[in-house]
Amino acid sequence: MNIYANALNPFMLRSIALLTLLLIPFLCFSQSLEERAYREVIEDGPSTAPGILVINVKDSKTGQTKEICTDVTSLYWSLQNEFPHLTDADLKKELLNHAEGRMFTFKKTEALVRLNFYKYQLKDEIAISKTIKQRHLIDSLSYMIELKDSLSKRFYAYSEQRDSILKEISDSIKVSRPLTEEETKMINNLRDQYYDEYYNNTKFDSYRKISSLGIHLMNTWNHNIKPYKTDYDNASQEVARLNLKFFKRYINKYGLSFCHVAFKNGIMSYFGDDNPGIYFSMITK
Repeated sequence: MNIYANALNPFMLRSIALLTLLLIPFLCFSQSLEERAYREVIEDGPSTAPGILVINVKDSKTGQTKEICTDVTSLYWSLQNEFPHLTDADLKKELLNHAEGRMFTFKKTEALVRLNFYKYQLKDEIAISKTIKQRHLIDSLSYMIELKDSLSKRFYAYSEQRDSILKEISDSIKVSRPLTEEETKMINNLRDQYYDEYYNNTKFDSYRKISSLGIHLMNTWNHNIKPYKTDYDNASQEVARLNLKFFKRYINKYGLSFCHVAFKNGIMSYFGDDNPGIYFSMITK
């Protein structure tokens, strides 16, 4: 019996493996930057802080087609309104199937209204495109991502340092006497940096109610945490400065039109659930 009758021989397996390795990068790069950005947003799905994306929308009643910038939650809502029988899983599958052309047709007015189809207008496209290229925004925002990642690691190190200092203060007090109820509460609270201001701000009732022992604890705490807090605050301020310089200033100037052009260049953003505002999220390569 030929054992290879129903199996692949080693040579063929190696050939298939090599072909797969060659095809993977080809398949990735054959997708447009816009398509890859679209897939990223769809994979994340709808949320209270939805990703922003660019799609083509057609009004089936008039035949009008328009390229618009919207958010993934609104897109899901509009599709569910148009096709109520589809589940979320079905919708996600359909959305990914439309990744290449990103064309969606609607006949219901409420769906088109939700997508802002009638009012949406892309403005200053040429100026925004020039800004993205001439100001090297993709490189600058990529650098900002690196700093944000570094800041996240720094935050955990800073939090550990806070815990360490609080333990030293607690142990030092316990050498001579038990902690008071106030000191115990303050030490537990100070694990969260919010309480630095809570106990230091003279305008807060919490400050006026602190006893002399509490004030002594805060003086010791402020002295020990200051160099670490300053280092972390400086890093946070630098990230905020870069975000304002390379992203937020253009949102303030161009609004959603900036997100529209930026999306096509792989610069992704989302609607935050605070205020609400538009925030930078990532770069699609």
